[in-house]
Amino acid sequence: MIVILDTNVLHNDYLFKQASLQAIIRERILGYRVAISTVTLFEHASHYRKDRKEAASMLRRLGVDERAVLPVDDNDARAIIRKNLEAEGIEILPLPAVAHEILIDRAIRGQRPFTQDGKQGYRDALIWETVKANAISEDVTLIAQDNDFGKKDLSPELREETNALTHSVTRYKGYDQFLKEFVAPKLKASKLENELKNGKRQLSTTAEFLRLLNLELEFYSSGASPKELRLPNNAHLFRIEPLNRPPELVDVSARLLGDGDVLLRLTLSTRVDVLAEYRVYMGEDYFEPDYEVYDIPVTLDVTAITASDLTSINSLSIERVEQNEDADEPPHEHGRL
Repeated sequence: MIVILDTNVLHNDYLFKQASLQAIIRERILGYRVAISTVTLFEHASHYRKDRKEAASMLRRLGVDERAVLPVDDNDARAIIRKNLEAEGIEILPLPAVAHEILIDRAIRGQRPFTQDGKQGYRDALIWETVKANAISEDVTLIAQDNDFGKKDLSPELREETNALTHSVTRYKGYDQFLKEFVAPKLKASKLENELKNGKRQLSTTAEFLRLLNLELEFYSSGASPKELRLPNNAHLFRIEPLNRPPELVDVSARLLGDGDVLLRLTLSTRVDVLAEYRVYMGEDYFEPDYEVYDIPVTLDVTAITASDLTSINSLSIERVEQNEDADEPPHEHGRL
């Protein structure tokens, strides 16, 4: 995902050190990139030149040598802004390849982000085209503070345009909304992941987890093929015996859902007793059942939805049961039903 900052959220932050922006930059470990459009680069550099000129004038009126306070001149403001962006790892996106005819038509019709009379909005329209160009290859988040793109979310006509894009476009009104609604929940889920991996948190109670897991193993046994556990081809039926202790947690990923619950994807490792049934034919139409019990090391892929504090499991399902490929031939017992 890429997070595109509109010019109006940058204000006069020419070093990109505003606290909320720094928080967004630090949390890029969540898997997003931060960028501005080329239009924003030009606009921000223009604001820099204006503010520097005003600051220099004020210093001169106070009898202060501006060169001692403002050692860098503004001959190439864009180069200064580029350098500061690079220092913070913020990308600059190229201008979109949009035909003039499209922008002219948009302006004449007064379609957002142009004003209704079409006299203002050209630069915002280029930013919007930048958003759409990037949404072809990845999800895009636009942080824009004013109402040019809509009052709260995207305006209905802009939202309709996103329906034709490959990836999603989400709009936030400012840094704080993005931090609260996107970053904070993901950090919470990330914290849960780490606590589960480190053994600092447990998934519900052991008894409850085992009960649901064994129910799912029973359901899985009723519909799976013996080949999925690499049992002999002549196995007719099989049943995975209930576990009496929790499996080992190999990996976990967590995502916070809209209602506050947590979606967990778990990779578990354990050994299971598998009762396999065979048919021993005594005649053309007569057979007697025979069985073998295999002790098999397996990996389980499990999806669970839990309460936000992990105290209860709302649902649990097994996505895959697979015998560990590096396992030796499992020992087995033999008997007759």
